[in-house]
Amino acid sequence: MIVAYTPDGPDLDAAGFTQDRLRDRLGLLVEQFEDHLGGSLPQACQGQAAYKGAGRFFAHPQTAVANLLPAFVRPAVRLACRCQEVVVPHDTSSFNYSSLREATGLGFLNDSPQARGLHLHSSLLLDESGVLFGIAHLHFWVRQDFRQASADQVRALPIEQKESYKWLLGLRATDRAFRAVTQNPPRLIHVMDREGDVHEVFAEVKRLRQDAVIRCAQNRRVAGGPPDAADYSQQHVARQAALGQVELRVPLREGGYRTAVCEVRAARVRLSPGAKRRRGRRPLSLGLIEVREISTPPAGEQAARWWLWTTLPVVRRPGQIQRVLRIYRARWRLEEYHRTLKTSCRVERLRLSSGEKLMKAITLQAWVATRVVRLRDRVKDTPQGSCRECFGAAEWQTLWARAHQRPWRPEDGEPTLEEVVRWLGRLGGHLGRKCDGRPGAEVLSRGLCALALLLEGRELGRAEGGVPPGAATGERAGPAEPPTPP
Repeated sequence: MIVAYTPDGPDLDAAGFTQDRLRDRLGLLVEQFEDHLGGSLPQACQGQAAYKGAGRFFAHPQTAVANLLPAFVRPAVRLACRCQEVVVPHDTSSFNYSSLREATGLGFLNDSPQARGLHLHSSLLLDESGVLFGIAHLHFWVRQDFRQASADQVRALPIEQKESYKWLLGLRATDRAFRAVTQNPPRLIHVMDREGDVHEVFAEVKRLRQDAVIRCAQNRRVAGGPPDAADYSQQHVARQAALGQVELRVPLREGGYRTAVCEVRAARVRLSPGAKRRRGRRPLSLGLIEVREISTPPAGEQAARWWLWTTLPVVRRPGQIQRVLRIYRARWRLEEYHRTLKTSCRVERLRLSSGEKLMKAITLQAWVATRVVRLRDRVKDTPQGSCRECFGAAEWQTLWARAHQRPWRPEDGEPTLEEVVRWLGRLGGHLGRKCDGRPGAEVLSRGLCALALLLEGRELGRAEGGVPPGAATGERAGPAEPPTPP
């Protein structure tokens, strides 16, 4: 079993269950998903009785996602409360279950009538350097149909009737999660992509007395200089003097990254929503940052140009602008977590009979995905730390034996966390060259899958050699006693 990367693991008592057997089953299922990362539910359960127990758990009315989530959110919130500021990225992903033709409770993924599945809006907790604490909130929904209304008709709808309401749900749920743990929560800085550029989102962040960094999608109307004059945000900030230059890593079309030299500009603007088309919206004061590439991009690549809304103080110093950019880049950690859910936990290969059961299983796998990402963070934060913080004795000793082609002995000393993760990465296909850097979450996931098989094989070999199950590792086993004659 992979050791918990949070101090206590899931808080089973926080789950909204009235029966102890449900808590016990939840803890068992989490262990099984961790031990068989990316495996199917029958493979994780390793037996008919356990598989039936899992089926009963997912069918039980008390195991709704709302009751499961506190068990995973509470430990992450406790960790995050140690910081003065916490970054909360929000984003959406979808899961395709078109092959489950008999499953109920699935909806449209896009404009194709054949594509059926679920949508998930995730909120995570990070420190300002990007180290992951865990889950803040998960919101599932099913798209039953597509609106035939015009764009103007959709804009006239209240926010509660739009899919963009998910952003407000994430903000409010994260705030409630912290209020349930402490009366003095840390400062929350919410991070969203262009889909989160919604006036009601800005207003909600202000109401909660929190902060946000949101990628700009709309060239919004802002107050101009003379009375009753109007301007537009992107043109307004473009007229400001450059505050300096920064270097950013920009993704390439064909994969990989390049370094772009960019000028930065910033301004405080006051949003002025139209009184007729935007009834109920009030003016808001926000900061707007423009990042414009001045270096020549490679052939076939477009010059980078970003605009970021923020409620954080925007002054005329490049250092503070760089802080806002660093906070926004934390959003990519959420994309990595979603990718881990799909490629490592393989949640789209789940075979359950309803969308509701799939949501419950994905919630458990979301916990597993965050722990894989946390392992990568831990080795980056404390490479010389003890390997026992993240691995059991059988796990790191198995990796040691594979790397050295002989069993580990106490006189060899314990390896560091970085050494064990490097061996795990090689097991997952990481070449370990200087230019490769440390293994990523996806490589570590493959390594963990392979490690689980090695552990099973090693236990089988020890059993055949007469070593009792669970015996301490690192010791030479004596010869097996001859069988007692009948």
